[in-house]
Parts: sequence; C-alpha cells; structure tokens
Amino acid sequence: MSPARNLLGTDVSAAQGLRLDWPAIAASGVRFAICKATEHVGYTDPTFARNAVAAAQAGLIVGSYHVLRPEADTDRQARHYFDVAGARSELPPVLDFELTGGVAGPEVHRRAIAFVEATEALWGRPCIVYTGVGFWGLIGDPESPALAERPLWVAHYGVAAPLIPKPWRRAGWTMWQFDGNGGRKLPGGVDADFDWFAGDDEALRQLCERPASACVPA
Repeated sequence: MSPARNLLGTDVSAAQGLRLDWPAIAASGVRFAICKATEHVGYTDPTFARNAVAAAQAGLIVGSYHVLRPEADTDRQARHYFDVAGARSELPPVLDFELTGGVAGPEVHRRAIAFVEATEALWGRPCIVYTGVGFWGLIGDPESPALAERPLWVAHYGVAAPLIPKPWRRAGWTMWQFDGNGGRKLPGGVDADFDWFAGDDEALRQLCERPASACVPA
C-alpha cells in the first residue's frame, strides 16, 4: 500500500541484469529510478550508463548513488562519482552509507561527512543519505548535526512505517526503501528494491532543483 501522496520508485544495479525493460517499468507505475553509479575510488557499475539513459527515455526521473567505502580516500570517491554520474542525474547525488570497511565507528561517520561535503561542492546540490537504523547503531548512533539537514533515504522492510536514525527523527524520511528482499518485482519478474518518495510530482521536481546551500543552517 502506498502512503498517501507518495511516489513509487525503484533502485537498481548490475544485480538486476544488463537490459531492464524501462518502458514496461514506467507503465507499471514507477515514477523515478535511482541507479548505482560508482563504488570505492574507481569502480563504475557496468549497467549505469544504459540504465540512466533508458530510464530517462521512458519518462522516469533518474538519480544515481555511490557506495561509500570508508577505508578509501573520500575526495577521490566524490570526484569519481561526479565524473561518472554528475551529468546523468536529475535527482541530487546519493551517499549509500552502509559499510564500515573495518574503520571504527566515529571515523566512519567523519569520513561520511567529508564525502558529503566534497560531493556537494562538486554537484552544487544536496547529498541524500541512504542508511538505516541498524547501521546507524553499528557506528555508535551519532547525533550528526552535520548530516541532519540532508535528505534521508531510509531502508526498512516489512513495516508500516520505517524506524528513523537519530539525526533525522525530527524531519523524517524523504525516501523510504520499503522492499528490498524480493517481495515485489519489476516487469519480467526481476528482483529489485522499491522506494517511496514522500511527496507528489511537484515535490520531487523541487528536490531535483534544491541547491546544496539549502542544507546548511543559517
């Protein structure tokens, strides 16, 4: 069931295969797609370019995400992500924050902030943070005022409403990955993740146009 006034989206990577049927995906009611672009300092998802172009041609609003590897240089990761996806993403950039890389929690948190700041400087747009309560607890459950103003994309499956990591409990979620375990499928029976955006088409367009400076308290 859709929460009221929310838009359905999907997020995909090479795990979904090389040739998704984007016109059929759009016809199924999906309104936006977030495609894995990069990871670490040099990896590019081999399906990113094709998915980003084909999803846009099918009429979807397209975004991208970078899987942060905290053990690697954050500035190099931000630059790699921008070089690959900066010209192909209508939605703001996304930090996929779910790995520690063997780095201690407080340092993982610090490096995530460094990546967000470097990414926003390159894109001129706010960085959405993808994470969940479980991972947030793993790194020490920080208050993180430096991230609290950034939009949250929360992962929590099989519930009527997601649990929200501490920094975003007042603002709530902007996107919610509500299905990531095969309960719902793309056309053709392809397993994928599914997401709600908290708002209507106009709100999604406003997010696409939001400057990075809007994330920084005056």
